[in-house]
Amino acid sequence: MPRRRLLPAREFFILAVLAATACGGSSTGGHAPEASVAGSPAAQQQFREIHRLWTASRPDDRGRLEPQLRSFLEQHPGDRRARVVRIYWAWLLVQRGRVHEARALVRQVRSGHSGTARDFAAVAEAAILLREGKPDQALSVLSPLEGKIIDPDERFLFGEQRVTAALGARRPASALRAMRDWLAETAPEERDAVRGRLLELIRQVAAEPLFRSFVELAAEKDAASANPDRERARDFMLPLIAERLTDVAIERSDGELARKLLDTGLPWFRKGKRGQELALIAASGSVLPRVIGRSLGLVLSVGTADQRRRSAQVAAGVARALGLPASAADRKAVQLLTAEDDGSAHGVAHALAELAGEGAAILIAGVDATTAAAAAKYSANTGIPVLLLSHAPASGGAERIVAETAEREAEALGSGASALTLARPALVGPAGVSCDVEPSAAGQPRFPVQTWKRDRIDGVLVVGNAACARDVARESQETGRRVTLGLGLEAGEVFDQLEPAQPRFALAAGAFPHRKGTPAPASQERLVAQSGHAPSWFTTLGHDAALLAKAALAELPLERVDDARVVAELHQSAAERLGRAEAELWSSDQRGFAGQRVLPRALHTVVWGKKP
Repeated sequence: MPRRRLLPAREFFILAVLAATACGGSSTGGHAPEASVAGSPAAQQQFREIHRLWTASRPDDRGRLEPQLRSFLEQHPGDRRARVVRIYWAWLLVQRGRVHEARALVRQVRSGHSGTARDFAAVAEAAILLREGKPDQALSVLSPLEGKIIDPDERFLFGEQRVTAALGARRPASALRAMRDWLAETAPEERDAVRGRLLELIRQVAAEPLFRSFVELAAEKDAASANPDRERARDFMLPLIAERLTDVAIERSDGELARKLLDTGLPWFRKGKRGQELALIAASGSVLPRVIGRSLGLVLSVGTADQRRRSAQVAAGVARALGLPASAADRKAVQLLTAEDDGSAHGVAHALAELAGEGAAILIAGVDATTAAAAAKYSANTGIPVLLLSHAPASGGAERIVAETAEREAEALGSGASALTLARPALVGPAGVSCDVEPSAAGQPRFPVQTWKRDRIDGVLVVGNAACARDVARESQETGRRVTLGLGLEAGEVFDQLEPAQPRFALAAGAFPHRKGTPAPASQERLVAQSGHAPSWFTTLGHDAALLAKAALAELPLERVDDARVVAELHQSAAERLGRAEAELWSSDQRGFAGQRVLPRALHTVVWGKKP
């Protein structure tokens, strides 16, 4: 005898409800008849409480109503309000992913006579279709219901499903109109909730279709309308969309979008500081990129003293690598273009756009973290390859980094201090005493050297520039107690320049820092012989960036190219060639990126007085 499967109580009850609603003969309309039992006072009171709780609850909290829904259908299966309760239950099932059971309940209600419950069932059917990834079908179910749903709570759900379906079907204009209608038709007590959802949903629309739909919605504002609720809803939405578009244009430094926003002439895009930012971005993107021969662009950041110093050092290294000024007359040689970043919010993007418009196929920028981040963003937006002189978060653009990370530098300095058994080294730099610290009084030292002496500090790690390292060495010596200096990369140029009696060690990478008596590339030796001093870290980075760019540009055509498609192809080719370019570098024992995003580099320490 076959063994019968026992159903869990919940499944049994659902099947019982479905069976009860399916019973009966055929009606004139071809649907199963629905019992029209007069509602008892008890059923009416119970339903009112369910409806109140359903309306007042957040969607995620409605699952707590299951016992009340179950009880109502057990006690009043033939009550006319049972149709609505079944749809409530169907909604809970949809939220839990049990769409098969939900659809069975919905079909029972939709097969009954017309009315509000049947319309509400159609909304639930659309929710099921959305759950199944069928937004176009959901829209086709919802469209006939526009303007028909009376119950405020059901109208709220209808509006939400309609917006979600339009977004899923990639119909941004329809989605924005649905958002407007949803807000216009929402009961006053629900409007704050709808406004909050609109803020989230608007962010799901891509910038270009959002702009087109915004223009259409703004044009409707000028048209005569007999629906003041829609007018008020549109008046609320337009500034929200304008704010979102402004955010996108500023975050991405998108010159084309900024120009479109300003060209609308609408006040939201021209007011205040953000209007000024849009204008700057629009100006920076007004020149179309082109490629003119083998041109290399260099951004000189001049907003702060550190940026000016580093930019000057980078320029010296670039000029050395390109053989300037002698190579300037050679048409086949790489030509150097420069532009200034004035330190303003969009100074880097403006300078890079200027260089790209003048024909540079590869760009060099980013002497600190802030400017490097801006340059990386520009590369991501345009696809133009940029060599970064400082680290920046990955942008997904065509940027490559020749710099060293602060984390690896700090770790290597710490390892060098441990190897020399420095027990209590102090730190000068971003995570310690600032290199920009001022003396407490005239004639006093800048750095806390007396405190270091009292605390028997035996070493100072300098993560700063050469001038900072010199001041630490001099002021420490004036206390009568020398400390061992650990020189980071930017301070490393003074390794051979401090007094012989000053104990010290320095980070080394490739041929940097230059050490007398240590083999070095011939090009570096010539620079030292001609200038009388070792190259700085940023001179070294500029030199290596220019050499790699020079190798990547070597095969580019010499003629001017203005066609946007061909220019984009040349930029892509230059970016790919950068990944393969090789040269004799100063900052690394490697000869190039070897296909990596960051230049491979081994860090170690060299100690004064000891042969490496």
